[in-house]
Amino acid sequence: MPEAVLALVLLAAGFYVGWNIGGNDAANCIGTMVGAQILSFRRAALLMGVFVILGGVLQGHHVMKTVGKGILITSPEQYEEVHHDDPPESMDHYFPEERLPDLAVFVALISAGIFVTLATFTRLPVSTSQAIVGGVAGVGIGMVGFDGSYFKMGVLVKILTCWVASPILCLFL
Repeated sequence: MPEAVLALVLLAAGFYVGWNIGGNDAANCIGTMVGAQILSFRRAALLMGVFVILGGVLQGHHVMKTVGKGILITSPEQYEEVHHDDPPESMDHYFPEERLPDLAVFVALISAGIFVTLATFTRLPVSTSQAIVGGVAGVGIGMVGFDGSYFKMGVLVKILTCWVASPILCLFL
C-alpha cells in the first residue's frame, strides 16, 4: 500500500476513535450537568470541545507516549533496559522498524473504535482508554503470542491498578 494511502487510512482510524471519544466519553464529562439541566447540551458540548482540545495539546503527549511506546517492547534498547539481557533474534522479525507496524496500529485503533461504537449504541459508558490499551495489548499478543518478554509488564500492572483503584477511590473523594 502506498505510504500516502496508508497515512490516510491510519488518520481515518484515528478520527474514528476520536469520534468515539466524543460519542461515549463526552457523556462522562458533561452528562451529569446536562442531565441536571445545569447547562444546555449545546453549551456543554462546546465547552467540552474546547477543553478536550486544550487537554490534548497541553497534556495528551504523556498518555500518548504510554500507549504508543509503553506497553510493548519494540526495540532492542527497550528490551535491554527492561530485562537487562540481550533481545531475542525474533525482535527484528516482529518489529523491523523498532516500533509497532502500521497494520498493528490500524488493528488496535479499529478494534478499540468498534468496541466503543457498540458500547455507545447500547448506551453503555465505557473507557476509550481501556479499549485502546486492550487493542494495543491484543495486537501484541497477535504478533508475539503470550510471550511476556515483549510486554512492559510493570507499565501494564500500573495501568490495570489505576483502572481498579479509580472507581474505588472516587467513591471516597
